[in-house]
Amino acid sequence: MSTTLPVKASVEVMPFVLHDGLFGLVQSVSHAMQFAAKDSAAKNCVTPAELDELLLVSGAAFRNYMPEFAAGDPQEFHPDHLVKYVCNWGAFESLSYYYGWDFKEFLTLNLSDFWKLLQFEIASGRPVVTLDGENSLRPMLVIGYAIEKIAKAGDEGKTKIRLRKSLDVLRAGAHAVETIDMSDVESFQPDTPELKNWMLIARPSVQPEYAPNPQYLRMRVLRWAVSHAKNRRELSHEFGRQYASGHRAFEAFLAHLDALAAVAPDPKEGALDSRDPDWAQFARAHAEELSRARAAAGRRLRIWAQEFAEDAEFFPEPEPAFQAAMLASADAFAEVSRALDAWDGRDIAHLRDAYQSAFDAEVIATTALARALSYLPGDL
Repeated sequence: MSTTLPVKASVEVMPFVLHDGLFGLVQSVSHAMQFAAKDSAAKNCVTPAELDELLLVSGAAFRNYMPEFAAGDPQEFHPDHLVKYVCNWGAFESLSYYYGWDFKEFLTLNLSDFWKLLQFEIASGRPVVTLDGENSLRPMLVIGYAIEKIAKAGDEGKTKIRLRKSLDVLRAGAHAVETIDMSDVESFQPDTPELKNWMLIARPSVQPEYAPNPQYLRMRVLRWAVSHAKNRRELSHEFGRQYASGHRAFEAFLAHLDALAAVAPDPKEGALDSRDPDWAQFARAHAEELSRARAAAGRRLRIWAQEFAEDAEFFPEPEPAFQAAMLASADAFAEVSRALDAWDGRDIAHLRDAYQSAFDAEVIATTALARALSYLPGDL
């Protein structure tokens, strides 16, 4: 049986401010889940939770990666637009297990398959997520498409027919839906050999008869967060690169700031953009995403602390020390966010101080989290 896909379809959405990095991808997934769950055919699917819950379960709230470089030479640090998506916890696999939804990530697709899958998903009422090759690989939510035949006069009076393909998208940082012409595009990420027409889709599933206790999955991601903080380096299998991770990522960022400051110690040249505009943009995006992620951790860990404490399977008797450690971790993660938000967005010395304060709070947060985990079962 063959199916003809419609030449035009869209999903009605309320525009929202889409952020950068893995935070933005999880944010896109959150909205895609909400749109799909409204479909009458999906009325029995698992209802998506708040964005903060998705950020913690996916690991996005705890991750930190940075490209490796020679600390003594700032020119060796090149902005890596893929690092903001690295997460060895497996962000979308973990969300699949937690919610019972079907998340599929395609690193490479040929253009024909990309369009067919995009048409099928949107015509089925599900927006799709891709990466914007024209905007530093920032997330882009596709909510509509149109394929039109355009007649054009050719040689010797003959009429030529060409296809005009357009997409309705919400780009990261934009406040409104934009229609873009994709007729001549061969790849959505033309300058990134690791990716070719990258796509992420989210399909609802019916609540399974047996579902694991969500507390087990929460406990596992918290264990990963502590392990990730201690790791010095992690390999991204998707991108085939080694990255500084956890606390070492903080150290790598600070080392590069020190190297930049040493190049021109004149205080008049303290503006980040005057040293390296490309890296300045990278640094701002990194600080903003890290702040949003740790703020989510600070808020949600307080809820998890209470729900763990009230679960008799984990605590037949009250354990005040567990809650105290969890709340201390939550407070410290919130402090990471506050420290980064204090940066004025321009001055290198100010960024260095803010990021060091954030690192100090991060160490306190992960140490307290490790202490809290010591009260939970170690064999699950």
